[in-house]
Amino acid sequence: MSALILKIIAMITMTIDHIGEVFSMPSTYRMIGRIAFPLYALMVIDGYRHIRHDSRRLERYAVFLLLAAVISEPLHDLCFYGTFFSMEMQNQILQFLIFIVTCVICERIGNRFISVIIWLAVIYLNSRFAIGYFGAGIVFMLMLNWYLELKERNDAWYLRLFLLLTVAVLTFGELFEQLYVQLYDFSRTMYYVQYYIKRGTVVLYTFLAFPFMAMYDGTYGNISPAFKIIYRWYYPVHLLVLALIHRFL
Repeated sequence: MSALILKIIAMITMTIDHIGEVFSMPSTYRMIGRIAFPLYALMVIDGYRHIRHDSRRLERYAVFLLLAAVISEPLHDLCFYGTFFSMEMQNQILQFLIFIVTCVICERIGNRFISVIIWLAVIYLNSRFAIGYFGAGIVFMLMLNWYLELKERNDAWYLRLFLLLTVAVLTFGELFEQLYVQLYDFSRTMYYVQYYIKRGTVVLYTFLAFPFMAMYDGTYGNISPAFKIIYRWYYPVHLLVLALIHRFL
């Protein structure tokens, strides 16, 4: 399965998810939407791995992510919270940007111990400021990056399978984030138990992304210049459209 197919699936499922959230549609919309984040993360990380040794392309990619994150933030808040500024949650592109920048920093430092410290700090900050999928999103992408590295080296299939299962579990109910909060404040344990039971039937469907991820063959497919533009700017544009529809209809 090519990158073109995965990108189309990611765009469609994300749109379905956000329609369900904005317009309070049946939970089926949110279930389908659980497919989107893993596929977007896979495409971001795979793209980074292809250009990480090309400083010029990497710089252009980072600038694009920064611009898209800045544009998307007020649209994200308007779409989901009805205001141009909210600290409740930050948009997902910002988390992708943070992940890519951290990868570059750690590769250039070249010290494994320091890199671990940096990644732990990034995980904490993503949780603290509610960026994207919180700390779970960063851990998810780290495991996914490792999976792609093993796949490139054609290492043991069972280890790659284990990593795919691990990243799926990490996204399932944002377990990493819930565990962190429970360890930090035991008084909220029952709240998260109830939260998990309530949302469990929805987040379970994150596993629908698993076969698509496993079938990715590393090829790009016939991606036209027009599609590249649509794919890159679809996130902020669809947020604006949904916000306008919700406000005026």
